[in-house]
Amino acid sequence: MGYKIEVPPGYKIKKIDSTQWELVKLENYLPKTWEEFCEMISAKDSKIVLTCNGKTSISDENEPYNWSPQQFEKINRAMDALYKLIKLRDFYNKEWLPDWRDSREKYVIRASCGEVICKKSWSDNAVLAFEAASVRDQFLENFRDLIEIAKPLL
Repeated sequence: MGYKIEVPPGYKIKKIDSTQWELVKLENYLPKTWEEFCEMISAKDSKIVLTCNGKTSISDENEPYNWSPQQFEKINRAMDALYKLIKLRDFYNKEWLPDWRDSREKYVIRASCGEVICKKSWSDNAVLAFEAASVRDQFLENFRDLIEIAKPLL
């Protein structure tokens, strides 16, 4: 009768002797999917709780994705604000969608050096892009508070 051992992504089984095995982390292993990342962090000893696809996972204090509770709250707020801004942007843009392959001007809001800036863009993709400067400027005026929260993701 054999046993099946499920090895989480980023780990390998190391044989200690004929009856003992050890789970060893692979150095420099990078997950290939979001789900694999979630499996990797759920295999760790806990310090900070993260949420992945509705599952609660745990991070290790030595891993680069180990955020303080304040950092975690800030990034959650930024993601929520960005989601709202994308919905609002689509409403403001009506049917218009930017084609980043053409040479027409797009009017964008982005973050640069920690500041919110407005500029014209022809080919550099931006999440907050508008067909007209007046629409962009109105959007900025109305939603600056959300833009400031989402700034780390812009």
